[in-house]
Amino acid sequence: MVDVCCTKCNSIDHILEGGFRSGHITEICGDEGTGKTQICLQLLLAAQLDVAMGGLSSFAVYVTSVANYPAGRLAQMVPHVFGSFPPPDLNPLKRILVKKVESPYELIETLQSVEELVKDDRRYRVVVIDSVPSICRFHFHNTRESMKERTSIVNVFSSGLRSLAEKYDVVAIAVNETVKVNPNEQRDCGLQ
Repeated sequence: MVDVCCTKCNSIDHILEGGFRSGHITEICGDEGTGKTQICLQLLLAAQLDVAMGGLSSFAVYVTSVANYPAGRLAQMVPHVFGSFPPPDLNPLKRILVKKVESPYELIETLQSVEELVKDDRRYRVVVIDSVPSICRFHFHNTRESMKERTSIVNVFSSGLRSLAEKYDVVAIAVNETVKVNPNEQRDCGLQ
């Protein structure tokens, strides 16, 4: 059965026909500063809402490459997502497990540990990876061998995330970034 988790952003939820689907990977892609992380943060909170309010009554995992977890930003969003402040015994920030990764190899290991967590604790129904390019950006060079390795790691990652989503019926989000290319500029795309 596919469950839907809203974001509490009416226009996005309308486009998504209610929200993000469980059992699937959704890629959020855009330029820097376009709100990709904001959507993810809202989802991490909205997942905790009761099903009747568009949530999944669940916990979430946030895998990030960013040095500082945006706890303050999340705390400011709580009243918007919950409609008010939640009861004192419910701290929404404590229902989000944060995993910081610094390399693509660590991302694969982290994804494996997240799968074990989700298998053992079915309260976790949302997994957000923010962002795949920033985790991989500084670990590969513009050589044929390096690009083969990067492609292999991205394939293992995407296969693992898809498996996690399908096997445990979680909402899986992978954040990606766009790359601007000037069509008038002749580019040497040859690998060394």
